[in-house]
Amino acid sequence: MVLLGCVRGVPKSQRIAVLAGSLGIAEMFMEPWLTDAQLLKLTGFVQTAARVRWLQRNKVRHFVNAENEVIVLRSDLESRSPAKPEPRFQALRHTG
Repeated sequence: MVLLGCVRGVPKSQRIAVLAGSLGIAEMFMEPWLTDAQLLKLTGFVQTAARVRWLQRNKVRHFVNAENEVIVLRSDLESRSPAKPEPRFQALRHTG
């Protein structure tokens, strides 16, 4: 591995990005919200109104900023507990 920390002329931001990528810790430098591409992957929609409907339907906390962009915080998705399965009442038998 090449250490860029002592290479003169390489900007610090570039050294950090290369080092983070090589160590697999790029997540440490990610923004606290999802990117536009990640929102597209999550919702399957491009338009703000469609994304908002999908997020509301799936009970995902979100915001719409002054530029009409949907904002979803990573921490809101990470803190969600997995969905509990619905009870199967038809599987219950009444005995007696």
